[in-house]
Amino acid sequence: MRRVDTWVAVCVAILGACTAQAADRVDDARLVGKWVGGNEFFEVRSLHGGGGRYFSLVKTGGQALNETGSYAVAGNVITYTTQAGQAAKYTYDFEGDVLVLKGAVVLKMARESDAAAAEREINWIDYNNRLADLEWSKRFPLAKVKPGAWPMLKPLPQDAHAARVFPGATVFATMQAYVRFWNFGQTWVVTQGADPGGGRDQTRFYFLPNGRFLYRNIRYNGPVVPEGRPRRGTVEVTDAWGRYKVGPPDRGPAVREPLTLETDAGEVLDNALYDGRRNMQWGKSDVAGNEVWELFALQKGQGEKPKVPDAPAGVEDAQPLPKWAGPVPETPKATAPVKMPEGGLKPAPAANEGELELASLRQAIEEMKKAEAKMKADGADDATLKVLRDARKQLEDQLAAKRKPK
Repeated sequence: MRRVDTWVAVCVAILGACTAQAADRVDDARLVGKWVGGNEFFEVRSLHGGGGRYFSLVKTGGQALNETGSYAVAGNVITYTTQAGQAAKYTYDFEGDVLVLKGAVVLKMARESDAAAAEREINWIDYNNRLADLEWSKRFPLAKVKPGAWPMLKPLPQDAHAARVFPGATVFATMQAYVRFWNFGQTWVVTQGADPGGGRDQTRFYFLPNGRFLYRNIRYNGPVVPEGRPRRGTVEVTDAWGRYKVGPPDRGPAVREPLTLETDAGEVLDNALYDGRRNMQWGKSDVAGNEVWELFALQKGQGEKPKVPDAPAGVEDAQPLPKWAGPVPETPKATAPVKMPEGGLKPAPAANEGELELASLRQAIEEMKKAEAKMKADGADDATLKVLRDARKQLEDQLAAKRKPK
């Protein structure tokens, strides 16, 4: 579960506008401040800082989703890019002190605080996020590689090339697993053989202290059924071993540690760890979460009070916790009403929820086709292309199911 990368994902689905290209400058000081908008279904609060940084909170369905990233403008177009690389583009304008974002729908956001107050709040968020990241990084410590065999428990496969590592590499000191679930609303019932994924499409990465990693992709195939009902089908598992190393961290506002993966087949992936190694950026925009963090976040989201796991004994590579040097921003009163702009979030002409959902699916399918063509032209292997084709087929099945008259 990501600490970030939720608002753009939500807004891409709602506003139906997405791009992989970020604008190249930030030149509108009017954007700097705190903005709030929404309707009876959800509320968006967004901090726009100077220099093109933003923090957002989306409250919907009893859940609070946080996100951080960067924004840039070119003319009357603003592009938001999450920390994991997801991008969404909108045209924008101002109606007095109201920011208007336009995509497939129109989102109006009222100014809640000025630029100076927004900058103070962003600095405070930065500080607290850094504290949390440093504390969590102790749970997932790093060390120098210790080559050697590492037995895997069934049903995971054994490593036939355990000696193939990056010499002297920095790796995880203890075994760590990261997971990315696909199609959250869909479950499967396997009709033939064992089910290693519990009925959920997923991709997992297992990182070992010996400098080796295991990639495991679990995909299900079967006929389309009405939404909300389990699909019966077969399961396909793709495994690949390789070597990895964690590079020196980027000490920017959000610390990112480069993560280089090289499969035994020679494919190289440039990933990154962030959020105190709680999350891993995979490729340009996918995010996989550490399983320990995922469980903690899930329990917390369900109203429980889970204990932060202890750091492994005798292992320490985290930095000392920094001290806050600036003023603490005033906490807004929870009871203070915020005047919403008239109209709030309203559909653009000739758009409705069903049409937006279909348009979003069609757009995702087209983007995946383009990505598949580019990867094929770049010489990607058949296994990699098949994963992409299978994912696209899932979306095409969803689109076909939603097109059927009820």
